[in-house]
Amino acid sequence: MIAANRPQPSSSLGEWVQGNDGTIGWRTGTRGAKTMFKQVSERVAKSCSVEARTDAETRASCNGITILVRQDATDLYRVCAKGTTPEQCLSAWNAIQ
Repeated sequence: MIAANRPQPSSSLGEWVQGNDGTIGWRTGTRGAKTMFKQVSERVAKSCSVEARTDAETRASCNGITILVRQDATDLYRVCAKGTTPEQCLSAWNAIQ
């Protein structure tokens, strides 16, 4: 993931990022990435239709928008699939929070 250069919808979700795979969304640095990943994935599962889940990624469909929760050693990512507009992504994630 790389930080995006142009301004995007402001959100408490974290820093705006754009992935090499076309995903867009937010990154949050956290010491408890595994715990936070589990909590966010559980909220997604309650609000959306989970399509796939691994130890590092949860993929779900929320009102027609494909969202992904990802983690690495230090960060949690709340992103949307390629082709999603920033506004659609923000709306999908705000419905889960």
